[in-house]
Amino acid sequence: MRRKDPTEPLPQINLVPMLDVMMAVLTFFILITISLSLEKSVAFRLPADRYPEATEPLPLMLEIREDGIRLEGKPLSLEESLAQTQDYLTSHTQGFILLRPAPTLTYQQMMDVLVPIQAIGGDRVSLVLPQEPENAP
Repeated sequence: MRRKDPTEPLPQINLVPMLDVMMAVLTFFILITISLSLEKSVAFRLPADRYPEATEPLPLMLEIREDGIRLEGKPLSLEESLAQTQDYLTSHTQGFILLRPAPTLTYQQMMDVLVPIQAIGGDRVSLVLPQEPENAP
């Protein structure tokens, strides 16, 4: 390519801005690589490791119906269920109690059972409510 005016200076390409950008990108990748290689893992145990299934007690499931309380299908009186609950909680320190009321129970019938059992078990007593259908109002 010919220049029209021989006295005109040759154009020069300034490489400094391009090298600055390249060095910044290179530095970024080097820092990311170093930080990923030095990342240390934290050792922790999952709940399944801490509480193996063989030693984990099954919860005591009490069904509350209109005709009384049932434990594994056997009808119990309130006093018998309180005794069973007390025995279960003393023998299983990690165990808990689930109360499953019938959907037709009144609030008072449910509370007549829940309050005495909760007095024995405290925060280890839970109420299991039936799941409502998705299209329910």
